[in-house]
Amino acid sequence: MLAKAYPFIFCVFTLLVIIQGLSIDHATFEKYYKCYNYATCETDGPDHQRQHNCIFQNATLQDLQDIFEYVEDNGYFEYKSETEPKAVKEYCTYEGHKKKKAFCQTLKGILAFKNSICGMSNKQEQCTRVSNALGCLFPILDDYHSQGKC
Repeated sequence: MLAKAYPFIFCVFTLLVIIQGLSIDHATFEKYYKCYNYATCETDGPDHQRQHNCIFQNATLQDLQDIFEYVEDNGYFEYKSETEPKAVKEYCTYEGHKKKKAFCQTLKGILAFKNSICGMSNKQEQCTRVSNALGCLFPILDDYHSQGKC
């Protein structure tokens, strides 16, 4: 049992270290995990559209593909899919520990990607777009949670 819990505990600890300016404890991580799954995988109504609009009004398709490739190329998580949209659909088919690990590792990769590009003078526009998308997404997930949807 502890062997299965260790990667998750390590993931939460690593997120605490990685996320600058955003303190994520276990309860917050669980909230984001559940609410992301709700909006991404469990509904296709207004809540899904709201999350979708938040991401796509800030980040480009190329930004999302760059993030996806960074996550895979840097060993955070490997999807069978070759594109970001297909990887999201693939993610939604996962269950249990695999789904939680995919979420955790992908989130770590996304945040590492953001930190990487924000440190490059020639990537400041992409940094702004990705930062804005994340800045939009987390409050939406908080809102879904406060409404008891996840």
